[in-house]
Amino acid sequence: MSLRLEHKFGVVQIQGSRTIGKRKFGVPTGGAFDRESMSLGNFLAARPLDDPAWELSMAQATFVAEASGVVSVVGALADIQVGGWSLKSPAVFSVSAGDRFVVEAPKDGARIYVALGSSEKPTDWKVRASELPSSVRERHVLRVAEGPQADRFDRSVLETQFRVSQTINRVGVRLEGSIGSHTIELPSEPQCVGAIQVSNSGALILIGPDGPTIGGYPKIAVVISSDLDRIGQLTPNDQVNFEWCSIDQAHEIARLAAQAAQKRMNMLRLVL
Repeated sequence: MSLRLEHKFGVVQIQGSRTIGKRKFGVPTGGAFDRESMSLGNFLAARPLDDPAWELSMAQATFVAEASGVVSVVGALADIQVGGWSLKSPAVFSVSAGDRFVVEAPKDGARIYVALGSSEKPTDWKVRASELPSSVRERHVLRVAEGPQADRFDRSVLETQFRVSQTINRVGVRLEGSIGSHTIELPSEPQCVGAIQVSNSGALILIGPDGPTIGGYPKIAVVISSDLDRIGQLTPNDQVNFEWCSIDQAHEIARLAAQAAQKRMNMLRLVL
């Protein structure tokens, strides 16, 4: 990737696209927790949208560029220190081989994606995007469709506000509070990223990209595909609200989201 990680405080990994077709063998999909931010960062750095990038999870990191090009820093809001100047993400800026820069811990959101592309720009060239990715701005609302055990619960139990607990990582996100304890026992069955498990105590667990491929807890709902990236930007103590939607509505939301992403990239081309 031509970016060398020099120092870090927190979890910093290289993540790319998700693995498809191996969950039946017990292999999680993995990949970037916030695919929207990773893809946008790759776009700004003139790289293929699904190329692997550095994923900083509520972390600070110092990088050294091992080649000249442009660096993109996209995702959660964070300060970036480059030489004698600074800027805020999301941003893209030029570097020369040997340049060192620091991405501070995020101030709004959880995950930041850093990538280096080979585009040639003048020294000290930099551009800041006008707004944070929607996965960061809109993370407090998760739209959900019915899960396989939705009929075991009253739908209204999700129509309240929840708080993200301190138990949060790429495996899953636990929410504080309880929708009511239960004694439902199920054989382990397949589950997907975004599934919302209900533990015996009634606590909700959102399954992340490194989460188990099967589970025995009942699943009341599933976060729709367009909102999965929002889970990756949740931080402890964030407030979360769920909104029910149908499968047809989820398809329409996905179509509109794809159009919005394309429009945003077309606008960014005008300034890059």
